[in-house]
Amino acid sequence: MPVKTGDWFARRPIRFKLLFSFSITLILVLIFVTAILVLNFTQRNMEMSKIYLEKFTEQVIVNFRQNQRTTEMQLFNISNMFDIPQTMYEVSASQDMETVRDLYTKIRMIVSNLFPFNTVLIRTLDGTYISSAFTQDGQRTAERMTVLLDDVRENLVDDGILWIRDSDGTVYLARMVLTISPLRYVGEMIAKISEDKLFKLNEDKKYLNYTFLFFDEHGKNVIVAGSIDEELRIRIIEDYNNGIFNSETSQWNRSDYFLSIKKNGEWTAVGILPLEGLYRERMILILVCVVIGAIALVLGTLAVYAVTQRLTRQLKLLTNSMNKVAGGDFKQMIPVLTQDDFGQLAIHFNQMINEISELLKQVVQEVKQKSEIQLQLLDYRCRSLQNQINPHFIYNALETINAMAKICGNVEIGTVVRLISRYFRHTTLSMGTQFIVLEREIANLKDYVEIYRYIYGDKLVCDFVLPEFLGAALVPTMILQPILENALVHGRRFSEEISAVSVSVSQTGNKEEVLIAIQDNGYGMPGGSADELFEVPGRQGKSYEHTGIGIANVAERLKLLYGDKAEITASSSSSGTLASIRIPLFF
Repeated sequence: MPVKTGDWFARRPIRFKLLFSFSITLILVLIFVTAILVLNFTQRNMEMSKIYLEKFTEQVIVNFRQNQRTTEMQLFNISNMFDIPQTMYEVSASQDMETVRDLYTKIRMIVSNLFPFNTVLIRTLDGTYISSAFTQDGQRTAERMTVLLDDVRENLVDDGILWIRDSDGTVYLARMVLTISPLRYVGEMIAKISEDKLFKLNEDKKYLNYTFLFFDEHGKNVIVAGSIDEELRIRIIEDYNNGIFNSETSQWNRSDYFLSIKKNGEWTAVGILPLEGLYRERMILILVCVVIGAIALVLGTLAVYAVTQRLTRQLKLLTNSMNKVAGGDFKQMIPVLTQDDFGQLAIHFNQMINEISELLKQVVQEVKQKSEIQLQLLDYRCRSLQNQINPHFIYNALETINAMAKICGNVEIGTVVRLISRYFRHTTLSMGTQFIVLEREIANLKDYVEIYRYIYGDKLVCDFVLPEFLGAALVPTMILQPILENALVHGRRFSEEISAVSVSVSQTGNKEEVLIAIQDNGYGMPGGSADELFEVPGRQGKSYEHTGIGIANVAERLKLLYGDKAEITASSSSSGTLASIRIPLFF
């Protein structure tokens, strides 16, 4: 049984239906919009082009007439400035060679970069021709100018001034030459005109391919501004002389051109604008619309493809359930209402929620177990580190007391005993806590140093610097004693020299950290020892030496407590060793 079109379309997936409908609708809309835009653009562009051509032609004929009059006046003024008319009269009257050479020199002075004249030729009343040319090309130009001057001589007598366009497009200006006082006719003059100096189109020519033909009162095309095919120029001249053009801007019926006719005095300008550029712009607009339409079609298709699942009831249920799951409710189950793509999505969503619930239970249990293990391990390590304090100090202190008791029986023995008692009392109380305020820790270190002073005598000097506002800051218990002990034991100088140790506490630049520095003036450590100071002896082949185990345990304990937020460094030179601890500041 054949499948009806409606049934076939109804059984397609919703995504296909939406994409198909969207594509057809968009294509039809784009065709309609493109047609409207192209028609409107073409019409407006045509109208604006006509207006621009008319205005531009009107401006051009005015500028041309000004330049034309200026050129005519320049030729007249320059001739009189160099007294050329009088010299022409003298040549005709005397035929003196010196006068002829003088006239040639004056004509040569007319040809200059300052004036739009390339070559000048004169004819005196006695038929003598003199030109400014001195090169072979100039001589050929002068010969052609002689012919042209002879051809227009009769018209020149009537008009006084004539503009001439040769067959090769060269423009000449011919005029009668008269002396001013007294007024008399002495001959004719013709000058070859440099058109680029006579007239130029303005910057608008960069954007529209304007061409202008200038006709004199006899209907002769004298000047051409712009580029034009010679065949087209001849056709325009024929139609102009046949009266086909009128003074209104119109589309030339013989070709795809706009024409504008403007008159100024005896001169007429015909402005020509090919419609080829307008047609090209229209095609560009069509291509732009097609490209934009293609992009819109692709992007729209992708957008429809991405949002189709939001257009069904199943999708709404899915969205609501997902929002509840995002709020922490993992008991949501979506009713499966259809068997299409959205129904399958709902089934897989329900399966995913079940799996996530099970995984969360496992993760929570594992994290809880891991946290308990880490807490136990941390507590164990802390207690272990606290119990690893070097016992050599206790032995040395007791031996010192014994020696002093035997030798001196001095009352200082009581002082030493009290210091030792107070130090161990403080240490015993601190063993059960993880942190201690800096003020108490520094006080205990001072007792520790005083005991050492009884061991090493007055040659040991120790300074403590603790700002008052940092006295209540909390630091891990027993992290300073191993480092200070290392400075007292290994940073001592010879017995006859002063051994100096300093403990300073300061706040870092970001005001969120505490920096504790312990420095001695000993002889420094061997090369490389500073880098290995905080490594636990006995690991990776490291040997145990005195208090190295305590300092390494300090570094390990800081890492356990603060992670990457704490840092312990050491530097050593021949003038002493500096150990620095940087930890977060809190009270």
